[in-house]
Amino acid sequence: MAEDTENYLESEKSGPNVGEGDITPTTIYHSVAEWSCSQVGSWLRLKGYEESLVTKLTVEQKIDGKSLMLLRENDLRQPPISISVRF
Repeated sequence: MAEDTENYLESEKSGPNVGEGDITPTTIYHSVAEWSCSQVGSWLRLKGYEESLVTKLTVEQKIDGKSLMLLRENDLRQPPISISVRF
């Protein structure tokens, strides 16, 4: 995840469904480490992750940009997150 978040391209905030702090596809955030939990959630939604995972990471575990950059696959597979891969 960390490599995928570096210098992420997002769009300008516009329209009725975009809230303050939301990340959208054309604004450039130079430092993912400065993202709030809400911005991490917006990015995860744009990447297509399920809402249950977004909630688990950003609301329950309070993953912000700095934390996101430190996460590794093994962290996501172990408690308290415990994401399992299904084929």
